[in-house]
Amino acid sequence: MNRRISLALLAVLGCLASPSARAAQSSDVTFTIPLNLTQLSPQIEKVFISCEIMSSAILVNRTKNMGRVTPPWLEIPNTSGQIVTTATFVIPLPFGTLSETAPGTSASYVCYLGGYSRTTGQPTSFSETAADPAFRLSPSPTSLYGNFTW
Repeated sequence: MNRRISLALLAVLGCLASPSARAAQSSDVTFTIPLNLTQLSPQIEKVFISCEIMSSAILVNRTKNMGRVTPPWLEIPNTSGQIVTTATFVIPLPFGTLSETAPGTSASYVCYLGGYSRTTGQPTSFSETAADPAFRLSPSPTSLYGNFTW
C-alpha cells in the first residue's frame, strides 16, 4: 500500500527585530511545518519532527562556540491513519546562547520526520524501503535543509 506524504517548511526565524539586540536577549527560532500524512498504518502511534540549528554563533557555557542547538522532538499522535496539520516547532535560544558577534553570522538547519511504532515504541524513519512495512511511505520524506543569517 502506498502512503502519501507532503512535508514543507514554511517559515523560519521568529528572532528579534533588532539585529544588535539579538545576542543580548533571549529569542526563539520557529519552524512552521505543514504535514499531510494520509493512509498511515495503525501500527504508527505518533510521528515526530526534530529540527536542529548549526552555527558558529551558538555558544555553550556562554564562552565556547558549540555550533548546534537540538531541542526535544515534537510529537503528533496518529489519529485514524492521518495527520493533516501545521506543526510549529520552536527552538528556544535563552539569553547567552548566541555570541555577541551573532548578527550577520550564518546558520543552517535541518528538520527530520519519523514515527514511533505502537508495537516496539521505538522511533523509526520513514522511507519507501523501510524494514517495517508500517514505515514505508512513498515518496520517501526527505530531510529539510536551509540557511539563514542571524
